[in-house]
Amino acid sequence: MAETSYEPLNSSFAFATSYQTAGGILPEVSRTIERALKEGKMLDVVYGVKETVAALSQTPVNITVTGDSGNGMSSFINALRIIGHEEDASAPTGVFSLNHVNLAKVIQRMGKRFYIVWTKLDRDLSTCVLSEVRLLQNIRENIQENLQKEGVNIPPIFLVSNLDPLLHDFPKLRDMLHKDLSNIRCCVPLNTLSGTCEKIIDEKVAFLKERVGNGGSEHSVCIRDDDDMEECVKTYRLKFGIDDQSLQQVAQSMGTVVQEYKANLKSQNMHTLRRGDWRLRLMTCILVSVFFSILKYLPCLRCCVAWFRRKKHRRVLQLVAQDTKIILKKIGKDSISPPLT
Repeated sequence: MAETSYEPLNSSFAFATSYQTAGGILPEVSRTIERALKEGKMLDVVYGVKETVAALSQTPVNITVTGDSGNGMSSFINALRIIGHEEDASAPTGVFSLNHVNLAKVIQRMGKRFYIVWTKLDRDLSTCVLSEVRLLQNIRENIQENLQKEGVNIPPIFLVSNLDPLLHDFPKLRDMLHKDLSNIRCCVPLNTLSGTCEKIIDEKVAFLKERVGNGGSEHSVCIRDDDDMEECVKTYRLKFGIDDQSLQQVAQSMGTVVQEYKANLKSQNMHTLRRGDWRLRLMTCILVSVFFSILKYLPCLRCCVAWFRRKKHRRVLQLVAQDTKIILKKIGKDSISPPLT
């Protein structure tokens, strides 16, 4: 296995009683995202979200480390930060405040995420007669049993070597810590942005529904044939920026394949849209289609045909808008934790 290079966590790691995030989305970036969403420019939305995540990633996050003195906490912190005990910035070994119990209570009461890190593994391995596999299993089982006795939900457990940050669970701990730090920094601001974006989409849906209701789709939303539902799907996808070309650009920008973004969409085409929505399936079934085709030849009932056509268009519009919200949520999620390719 090739060694993984990690950057030090000096900027985001500190002794504290709790962690807090500050800052948010820059107003100009927020306006750029909102404007791009209104214009159906999904790639510009991606750029805005990425810029937001990059800014939020600089937000300081304080992390509490508590435990019994002499159990290697300072050595663990120094190993996590990739600095030696002899450096000026290193944490003093063998020293820890007696208020760690109160500190743990504060963290638990705040409902913050925490891990259990066993830092005595080097000493245990050097003194125990059991095999390494058996020893690791015993330690993990003992931790789990003691937590269960006290009715504590079992958190992630890591058995680490303070002497070599590449051994045992240390790489997994670093990966999870980086992931959780990103979530702590970004989730609240991005959720706020997501709520704003969904309101913009809903407003856009209401506007387009009104235009469809006021006249033929040919003039109101640039659909050449009102009865061509496949064209209807393509046009609305284009207006919301989730057409095939836009999704391809989004996928490339996110460093993944387009299927990652198309997989869960109902509106890939009219066939998938009908399959995923019973109302639209009923509206476009053969029996209903034949019935309204006959009504077209009755002048007094043509208004009913036009009404039903608008109803189908509005349903397609609503479903495409739902897919747009799905795409936006995935963009936000992938910006925090890039997908594996």
